[in-house]
Amino acid sequence: MSPQILVVEDEETVRQFLGLGLSRLGHRPVLTADSREALAAFEKETFDVVLTDLGLPGVSGEEVARQVTKRSPNMPVILLTGWADQIVEERGSLEGVKCILGKPVTLDTLNATLASVCPG
Repeated sequence: MSPQILVVEDEETVRQFLGLGLSRLGHRPVLTADSREALAAFEKETFDVVLTDLGLPGVSGEEVARQVTKRSPNMPVILLTGWADQIVEERGSLEGVKCILGKPVTLDTLNATLASVCPG
């Protein structure tokens, strides 16, 4: 069965792009607009990967990663941000985050990243 991916992205155009792109790549995306919605979906459903934006209203994507890995320590979390290079340079990594992808992201980059973190 194709991987189910929880997508957390507050910008509607980016969220729709990710949803359409992930579907075309053979994944099953569940789209959410903020951390509250995402964490509620995470409680109700089973996911293979969480793909979250860093800059979200209210609770950041970094906090989403912490919450997700607290509940499911082996869950791969991919962080999307326009500040990827700076974060990697300054901090190296973020708690609970398997991979940091810079925006704008391409479907090829996304597909390669998912292939590297998805089981099977």
